[in-house]
Amino acid sequence: MISARRGYLTMAVRKRQYLEMAVDMALSLREWSRLPIALATDEALRTRAEALPPGVFHEITLVEPRFLRGRAMKYGAALASPFQEAIFIDSDCLVLSPPDPIFQMAGPGPLTFIAEVLNPEDDRNHQGFSTRHLMQRLQLSRYFKSHSGAFHLRRAGAIPLMEACLECYINEILPLRSLFRPWRFLGDELGFGVVGGRRGFDAFQGPSPIFWGKEILELNPEAPLRPILHFIGPVPSLTLEHLLEGVRRRRREVGLPEEASVAIWRAEAGHPGPWTLRPER
Repeated sequence: MISARRGYLTMAVRKRQYLEMAVDMALSLREWSRLPIALATDEALRTRAEALPPGVFHEITLVEPRFLRGRAMKYGAALASPFQEAIFIDSDCLVLSPPDPIFQMAGPGPLTFIAEVLNPEDDRNHQGFSTRHLMQRLQLSRYFKSHSGAFHLRRAGAIPLMEACLECYINEILPLRSLFRPWRFLGDELGFGVVGGRRGFDAFQGPSPIFWGKEILELNPEAPLRPILHFIGPVPSLTLEHLLEGVRRRRREVGLPEEASVAIWRAEAGHPGPWTLRPER
């Protein structure tokens, strides 16, 4: 592992499309930060990742197989991180402005998320669940309603907390499928929500580093208000084309096929067409 104290971490497992997006996320990040970038991957993608040009990732690590159950992959991020302190950014993101200030926005604890802390009298929809119902069913006094597209971790303290998230996901979250959501995946944010409520994870101070809902529709990529665009909703066509020009340029500069990920991003942005199928989730 490299010796840098701070760096960025992303993840791509199981499918090539996630690696292609991780490459583009990392290349966009390199335009705004000089900190090292690591990729956490699995054996299925390891050879392909190691064949990438050296300018994409500073280091490639493996996610332990026990974290590859369902949507539990991110619980392996702390153990896979080569940095004492890291910002994790999802592969389906592009970085549009300097992200390094996110380190200063993090709380003092091992894990900091974009989140709100809910009490039993509160009720929100979180990944299709009523948070009030979850708190009642799991006997929680607090629920940590979080978004895991970008989060901060301090490795030493985060490892046991992520282990607790994995245990919670397997023993408490996955059993909810048979009762409530047999047709859908159960996301990692549910485990973060339960354990974060129990253990008191931190929430970022200040404005969110990720664009939300209507902000994506109004995004001006030449003057972004936030550093990270997470492709969690439709992106307007003109904005998308501007972003794809940057994707192509950065790939060309490091010697990668510039069209290799374009169809993937179009589908992620809500513009699937005859050229592609929407990537599997």
